[in-house]
Amino acid sequence: MADIQRLKSGEPIAYIIGWVDFLNCKIDLSLKTLIPRTETEYWVLQLIQQLQINHSVDQKLRVLDLCCGSGCIGLAFLKNLPNCHVTFTDIDLNAVAQTKLNIVQNQIPTQRTTVLLRNVFEQVSGEFDLIASNPPYVLPLGVVGDETRFEPPHAIFAQKDGLELIEQILLNSKKRLKTNGILVLEFGMGQEDAVADFAKTAGFVSAKFRKDQFGVVRWAEFQ
Repeated sequence: MADIQRLKSGEPIAYIIGWVDFLNCKIDLSLKTLIPRTETEYWVLQLIQQLQINHSVDQKLRVLDLCCGSGCIGLAFLKNLPNCHVTFTDIDLNAVAQTKLNIVQNQIPTQRTTVLLRNVFEQVSGEFDLIASNPPYVLPLGVVGDETRFEPPHAIFAQKDGLELIEQILLNSKKRLKTNGILVLEFGMGQEDAVADFAKTAGFVSAKFRKDQFGVVRWAEFQ
């Protein structure tokens, strides 16, 4: 009965059930982090398949999952790429705790992970083969679904027309990427021109913009 009332109130079913599936991972949401979207799952799958083709099975990969939320992106890499190590960062204590819980629940050896309470690149050391991020990118007065009122606002909305975190990530990624390393970034509908401008300012010479399964330019790869 309580669950029915929660549904009637508009609470997302993912929170009521308590978890979602994400590329062979069971993502617990008991701490009410951002619910993983199918658009994110789509590009993460494309990226994993690309890495499986371009890298040998025994090649070690160092991955950084920025603004990790539930940890779903980094966990998908850990599940599907046996020789990768993932560093997770988020500014939110709940996200850090949720990610640690999901690492345990998905039976990922902790030595393959590092989980940090950090603001973007703050006190993050070393270089990475891949930096991946689904940062908040909705402008504060943007139109969102009613169910998002149950999710943490800081994981959805960003200042500067939704581009504040995206700009920070693009302008600071190159010094944390290895030679030939890749930054992969999700963003919102209509933001691709601004994202391209930030990437150019940051000195990225290659930018590949990709569409999601709904035909929306949703993510890009930068080198």
